[in-house]
Amino acid sequence: MKYVTDTDEVKGLGFCVSIEHAKFMCRYFNDHGISSIFLTGKSTDEERKTAKGRLVSGEVRFIFVVDIYNEGVDIPEVNTVLFLRPAESLTIFLQ
Repeated sequence: MKYVTDTDEVKGLGFCVSIEHAKFMCRYFNDHGISSIFLTGKSTDEERKTAKGRLVSGEVRFIFVVDIYNEGVDIPEVNTVLFLRPAESLTIFLQ
C-alpha cells in the first residue's frame, strides 16, 4: 500500500526466493484484498498462459514467481515489479 497508489490499477510481478516464499506472498496479498497467484519453474505452459491472461485482464493483480520470468518475459501491462529476492545484477552493481 505504501508504494502503490491504486491497487485496482496495479498489475505486478513479484520475484521470490523459493516456492514457499511465493506461496506466502500470494496468501498474504490475497488475505489483504489484493488478488494474487503464484507460478514456479514447475508450472505447465498452460498454467503460465492462463496466469498471464488473468493478470492482463485484471482478474489478478500480482503473479509471484520462482525460477521463471527471469529473462525474456514481455508483459507490457505490468506496471509494478517487486524484487523479493537478491538479484545478481544488483549485487554486481553494488559491489
